[in-house]
Amino acid sequence: MDNGAEFCLGSERKEAEWNTHFDLLNAGVYSYNPHFDVRKNLIERTHLSDDQEFFVPRAFAMHDEKSFLDEASYYNYHWNALRPHSGIEMNGCTPLDKLKSCGIVAADRILLFPTLILENHIGWIRQVTDLIRFQKDFLSVDHTSTEALLGLRMDYKNSIYAQNVLTQYQIFNVEENVENKKDGTLVTKIDRATENFARRAFFAAFPGIGFCGEEFDETESQNEYRIILDPVDGTNALISNDPRVGINLAVQKHSELVTAIVANTATGQVCYAQGNEPTRLIQLPQLLISAAARVLPDPRDKLLGKTRVLTRFRGNDSFMEKTLFRLWNEKKNNHVVSPAGSAALNFIDAAKGLYTYVHEWVTPSKTHDLTGKKLVDNAGGKVIDLDGNLIELAGHEGVFIAGVNEKEIEMLREIMNNERIEE
Repeated sequence: MDNGAEFCLGSERKEAEWNTHFDLLNAGVYSYNPHFDVRKNLIERTHLSDDQEFFVPRAFAMHDEKSFLDEASYYNYHWNALRPHSGIEMNGCTPLDKLKSCGIVAADRILLFPTLILENHIGWIRQVTDLIRFQKDFLSVDHTSTEALLGLRMDYKNSIYAQNVLTQYQIFNVEENVENKKDGTLVTKIDRATENFARRAFFAAFPGIGFCGEEFDETESQNEYRIILDPVDGTNALISNDPRVGINLAVQKHSELVTAIVANTATGQVCYAQGNEPTRLIQLPQLLISAAARVLPDPRDKLLGKTRVLTRFRGNDSFMEKTLFRLWNEKKNNHVVSPAGSAALNFIDAAKGLYTYVHEWVTPSKTHDLTGKKLVDNAGGKVIDLDGNLIELAGHEGVFIAGVNEKEIEMLREIMNNERIEE
């Protein structure tokens, strides 16, 4: 960074203070020397390009703040995704293509970063520092103590508390805090801590509400509403530092599921369905600026003419594996992925129309799986068994197929039935 008064102004003490915070993010800052550090020239050179390719040729179209942001947003997209560059090792690539060639995961998501007038959003930007402050304060408490973790929330009411705890918990040896539950699945202290926190929060806000969690006994409702929550969906992913950890939340009125929400804590994607309204997806930007929800399935997510299958292979899934392998050889499917982690996140991909989700529950599915089903249902899709029957996922045992592409669903169901009979 430069030596301006808003930063360090040449002070080594201030620079060291900045780095105590950035160390927590495995990052660092330095103040360049204006007399010999040529990297400053690279930054200043971009300003010349901005003048030549944006401000001068497009100034006539910028009359107010809105028109400026519209023009700047398109220029940002043009610069990063369309315009070839001739810098060192760019070889005529766009920055987006270069990032992808370097193996950067989800490089196209960088383009979602909004064009901002900083003065209008400085309050939101400052709130982002809550995460860094939280991380620093977390290191000063006993991270094995549930009460100590939950006690921090009073100082960070505006933070995404559960995500902060999850982020910090993975800094330490999470495998040392793993236990086996009676059903053979794994649980960590963070599973119990976040659910306990959520219970307290819901009971305080909605007295008498029922609560069905993953780790503790159910609390019966004293009114017509019940919360269904798995705050850490994908414990195996959490233990292995896989980012596919979800938050799975639903609201039930009597026996009807009225609201379903699934959030990916790593990407900030939140998918929700309410009543009979279409399923919607929002992206929580890093700067917490409100983003418009888009209705699913979205044509931007769909790969027309491509059959993409998302599945979860298990020990007794031989016929599923054989079927998908044969479909691949016959070029009837174009992509198969078998991710670990949160099953609820797989339903988001199915609701998008990006994949058709095939899965087999070896043991009966749980109440929390109703959440993902509603996302697919409200996106105009369906969840069926191999006999073609619409199913309620809670308590279902065996194979189900979920998706929004009717043709793909029926093709997979028919072929899997034939494979099962032959086997």
